Amino acid sequence: MKIPKVINLEILKSLLLLRKFNKNAYTDISILKAKQIKNLKKILVHAYNTTNYYHTLFEQCGFNPYNIQNINDLSKLPVLEKDDIQKKKEEFLSKAFNKQELIVHHTSGSTGSPLSFYTNRKANLYNRALTYRAYMENGVNYRDVLVQITSPENRDSSKLWFQKLGFLRRHKLSILDEYTQLLEQMNVIKPNVVQCYPSMLNLLSQEFKKNHLKFKLKLIFTTAELLL
Repeated sequence: MKIPKVINLEILKSLLLLRKFNKNAYTDISILKAKQIKNLKKILVHAYNTTNYYHTLFEQCGFNPYNIQNINDLSKLPVLEKDDIQKKKEEFLSKAFNKQELIVHHTSGSTGSPLSFYTNRKANLYNRALTYRAYMENGVNYRDVLVQITSPENRDSSKLWFQKLGFLRRHKLSILDEYTQLLEQMNVIKPNVVQCYPSMLNLLSQEFKKNHLKFKLKLIFTTAELLL
């Protein structure tokens, strides 16, 4: 299957963002804090001016996003609960974007309460770059084979040209598959890095002890749930 050029371009942009993010590790902390406050103010002003939820909330709390001076100013706002987003999802939508052009994401609901929310392509670029940075800061390199056990909605069987060459190889398996099936698939893929929900990882680890594995893990990342 031919991969659309836009996907290749987005991956490239994410890698460029990753390079930019990595430079932050060597930037003076005072400069980073100044950037954080500047960007935070920009986000809060945007939320106030373009979303019904935050406009109403800021008015009720007497919170002026234009006057924010430091991170402590956020203490004036209540903690956002998942239930708020579920009940008022449309009120969080920014008027600055066309809803038809946004991308809907879903959480797995492993905690018993699934959540759906909107993003756009630019947000996805940043999220991908931040994910890559987290991997690499913890020892993942470009040649590692990564298996992500995740929600079926997040699966994508297509491979990009650099993945076919052996770089950034990532395989997404469904959390809904039986753990024995997952193990069979992993024995074929032979990953050395796995990202998985703790509950499924617990089941897999029991099988790891019983079966002869055809792969050896160097890193395990957990996501979504609390660790057991």
